[in-house]
Amino acid sequence: MKKWMIQWMVLFAGIGFAQHCASAETPAEGSILFVDADESNTVRSTDKKETFASDEAKPVGLWRNRPGKGFNQHQNKNLYERISCDAPVLKTTVSGLKPGQTYGVYVCYISNPKFSWRVRAGFDAYGFMQFTPTEPEGRITELGANKSPALSEYLGLIGDAKADAKGTISVYVDDAQGEGASERTWYEGLAVGAPTGQKIEPTINVKKTQTAWEERDVPNPVSGQERPNILWLTCEDISPYLGCYGFEQAQTPNLDKLAEHGVLFTRAYAATTVCSPARSSLLTGMYSTTLGTQGIRGATTLPAAIPAYPALFREAGYYCTNNKKTDYNSSYDTGPMKKLLWDQCSDKAHWKQRPKGKPFFAVFNEQITHESRMNQIDNLVKQGRIPAESRINPADIRLPAYHPDLPDIRDDWARLHDLMTAMDSSQGKLIQEVIDAGLFDDTIIIFNSDHGGMLSRSKHYIYNGGTQVPLIVRIPEKWKHLAPGLPGSENDEFVEFVDLPKTLLNICGIEVPEIMQGRIFLGPDKVPAPKTMHCYRDRQTERFDVSRAVTDGEHYLIRNFYPHKPRGRDFRFGLQTQQNWRAWEAWYEGNPEAAGPIHSQFYKPKATVELFDMTADPDQVHSIANDPALKEKLAALDADLDAWMIRTRDLGLVPESMLFDLTGDGKKYATLYEYGQSKDYPIEKVLKAAKSASSRRTNDQTLYLNYTKDNVPAVRYWGAYALFLNRIKSAEAEKSLEAMIKNDAFAANRIMAAQALAWCGDSAAAYKAIMKEINPEVRNGYSYLMAVNALQYSHTDKNLTQADWTRFQQEAEAGVKRGGQTRHGYEYSMRIIDDALEIWPERRTVD
Repeated sequence: MKKWMIQWMVLFAGIGFAQHCASAETPAEGSILFVDADESNTVRSTDKKETFASDEAKPVGLWRNRPGKGFNQHQNKNLYERISCDAPVLKTTVSGLKPGQTYGVYVCYISNPKFSWRVRAGFDAYGFMQFTPTEPEGRITELGANKSPALSEYLGLIGDAKADAKGTISVYVDDAQGEGASERTWYEGLAVGAPTGQKIEPTINVKKTQTAWEERDVPNPVSGQERPNILWLTCEDISPYLGCYGFEQAQTPNLDKLAEHGVLFTRAYAATTVCSPARSSLLTGMYSTTLGTQGIRGATTLPAAIPAYPALFREAGYYCTNNKKTDYNSSYDTGPMKKLLWDQCSDKAHWKQRPKGKPFFAVFNEQITHESRMNQIDNLVKQGRIPAESRINPADIRLPAYHPDLPDIRDDWARLHDLMTAMDSSQGKLIQEVIDAGLFDDTIIIFNSDHGGMLSRSKHYIYNGGTQVPLIVRIPEKWKHLAPGLPGSENDEFVEFVDLPKTLLNICGIEVPEIMQGRIFLGPDKVPAPKTMHCYRDRQTERFDVSRAVTDGEHYLIRNFYPHKPRGRDFRFGLQTQQNWRAWEAWYEGNPEAAGPIHSQFYKPKATVELFDMTADPDQVHSIANDPALKEKLAALDADLDAWMIRTRDLGLVPESMLFDLTGDGKKYATLYEYGQSKDYPIEKVLKAAKSASSRRTNDQTLYLNYTKDNVPAVRYWGAYALFLNRIKSAEAEKSLEAMIKNDAFAANRIMAAQALAWCGDSAAAYKAIMKEINPEVRNGYSYLMAVNALQYSHTDKNLTQADWTRFQQEAEAGVKRGGQTRHGYEYSMRIIDDALEIWPERRTVD
């Protein structure tokens, strides 16, 4: 029989242990939840009569009688009951675990090893009172003690066990005498940790002071309500870092309790990496890449046919409020379309103002976890929203693998937890308001964040940390037929933002527009879940990018269409607002070679294709795209991603400025969406060109040159990009690029050709061509932004004077004032320009 023994407790991350003696195997040091056995969780076993034949002795208490002290905090060992042969088999149940998850389970006990008294424990009550160890192999683990002159505390591994549907594991414990007196062993309790053979992180002591909302028996003032109210709670910029998702450092009791009353979705995705494109999908039930709202931030005009769920709920008789963020990245933010959405939209908007008898649809957006709040810590402390000192000691923070271990990074992680606790408190108050109004039994409650985040390399990036979100749906008993599981259960189906409007309309009996994408994931009309999930990343404020991803839950594939751009050299907002960004950049630039491959890859050009094992590498730091054994899997995921991009008519493959040159008043297509749905957008051809152009195949020069002469403008763009990426220097390449600069009708193509020419031929001519695109006559803000970017990526910005940058600043300011759909292009140009002026005469490194 296998035995594990660990003795004498030593300090390890607050509570750990060290090996004093061990037999065949020793559990890995790491995270262990200690559960003190007491009357609340331990009973004498009655599961099988034969296991407690001597129960008539009826010893007082359990095996000991002492105050409720935590493990390794004993005040007086004389208070313990002595074990004797008459002690019953005890059954201790650990609760609050994740249903279905496997844990390593340990028994905690004190023993005087001068004698051979032992503890026996197992997950089965069979045979415990047979004092000879004749039980079947593996049924019972017998734990002894090393020869030691004093009482010692032991942590012995029983084995692995899976938590049941209620999140509990039960263990049977009994005594087993060898030689010597029977008074030298005391049962303490149990501990659970990671399964044996798996690495587990250090246990952390954290203060738990927050309380959750309380259920109360308050009658509904409106009797017989036929349609559910909807309370939609959102927050900003967090991945599933909540306690209910297994993050033991989190203090989120309100949302944890909501999960106990609802269904927790473990594979929910925003699909994109940043707020306004995500909110565009939440509003319309359509992918931003289909609408042309994929860049942040925009004012894209949508056709009247594009729905918005609040307008449909209002038409159906719901009172709809939004408190208060909009940021829909489209014409739904301004003008006549905005007025269609809400009965109230402000920081005072509340369902309490609804007319009597009307069901409500109320959205509340808590913004305290937004990335910018990391720059407002002092004010939030003064307001009393977060503590003066972090609740978690930064030294105890468990860093993701992608972050280097730097004090400022640890500090920001600790503060992020404070912000999440404050967010959780706000959500709890909103839930309590519904309860106190007697509406809890008539209200469906939803919680999610708007995307992942919020520290460096999470929000804004297409890794799982930027795209996956927490999602909890609580459906009251009255409408339990709509729920996909029992209260407290987990659902591992893929769910994404485009699913939410469609689903909510359907379960509330409102007709769903056919144009909506996504699927219904609740109720009797539920559609089977897809086998894969797709994500996208495009322009992040001042920097253009195009990346797409697909996951089947086992592997996560990313395709980067602009692999020349390092992620960490991207936009500057994080560096302005968060010390963790600044610390990482300064540390890397101080000694790039010492950073190592994991922590330096953030500042290096991207691979065109990346593939990650989501189980072995959840932080996605080791791409396995080149593993021959995964060649077929990679090809299958890549084909699936292509099919999704084609099916959804992905507009991200067309340069943003080109989209606005192709559409608008007086043109063939009034909106980006209409162009994307037309035959004039040959998505298959453009996708093929984009994949070829970003592949880094230097021997495909003839193909790239043919692209530069194609009749499809977006294909010409990708031809020029391929020459730039591969730095192809030849007379033919130079001639083709010069022809594009001179003759192409689209500014995006002229600018990319000039950017390529700077590396492939005449740098002076390239600089002149880019400067020609930056002038007061330009009326497309995204063309202006692209030209300012091209100066830096061509390295021709070395020719600029301070006066040039000042002129650009004035022109961009004028462009913002003019307004229009592309005004944000001028606005974000100013970020590059202001940064250049701030560091003058130094140049900004972008690649």
